[in-house]
Amino acid sequence: MNSALRYRLGIVLIIVFVAIGSFLLGTYTKGERGGDGIVLSCDPNTLQALVIPKSSQQSTFVAAASAVVSGSKTYFASKNGKKFYAAGCVSAQKRIKPENVIWFSTAEDATLQGFTEGSSC
Repeated sequence: MNSALRYRLGIVLIIVFVAIGSFLLGTYTKGERGGDGIVLSCDPNTLQALVIPKSSQQSTFVAAASAVVSGSKTYFASKNGKKFYAAGCVSAQKRIKPENVIWFSTAEDATLQGFTEGSSC
């Protein structure tokens, strides 16, 4: 085997070992971090205003919406959806279960969270 071939084989082996080592190190450190991603939070008063009982009906949604709107939450969306709506959008209120509703102060807040404006109202 000539020296050029040995040199190339050595380089290939080094690259393979570095790749395998990087993969193993990455999987090891991921387990330490937990991989939770981004966590959003808000103050407890806002959370308390959003508590809706599981047995709630449409009237509870409207009451909660008016209470939250007075606290400057004027847009809502389903945590399972991609669209957001103004607080007065009755057709969207009928489609979204109250326990799945999330609120936003502004349309920009909703957009920054990855939602687009719904066109059904």
